[in-house]
Amino acid sequence: MAYGLGVSGRSVVATGSTVVAAERAPSVAVARLRWSGGLAPGFGRRRTLPSPGGGIGRAVLIDPSGRILVGGRAYSDSSQDASDWTLLRYGRGGRLDRSFGGDGIVVTDFGTGEDSVRALALHDGRILAAGSIYASQGLARYLP
Repeated sequence: MAYGLGVSGRSVVATGSTVVAAERAPSVAVARLRWSGGLAPGFGRRRTLPSPGGGIGRAVLIDPSGRILVGGRAYSDSSQDASDWTLLRYGRGGRLDRSFGGDGIVVTDFGTGEDSVRALALHDGRILAAGSIYASQGLARYLP
């Protein structure tokens, strides 16, 4: 299921989730589509997030250098009720950028409940993430 789209000069990047039947937990899915409509060969793949219940990509941002930032949620329990904000940063080729958060993934726990990044922007060189923190709305600023 696709949730977010990002556009660069050469392509479109989509994010969402995928479920492998044996795992039963969603994984973040990222795909690059050419303007002609086909998938870009060799780009990206699904990512299992470091949490018991998997995760979902909901927002995409392509920065000026071509890196791809995906925001969404990482489930913090196996029942997939509680979740945390998550950011994943990929290089142009679709591999996680290990200079971001040590392994390409940053998870922010605001407390219990369903938390999810829904929108991303860049401002003064910093990443702005907006989304839900349980029943409230939230805004956070991250270092690039």
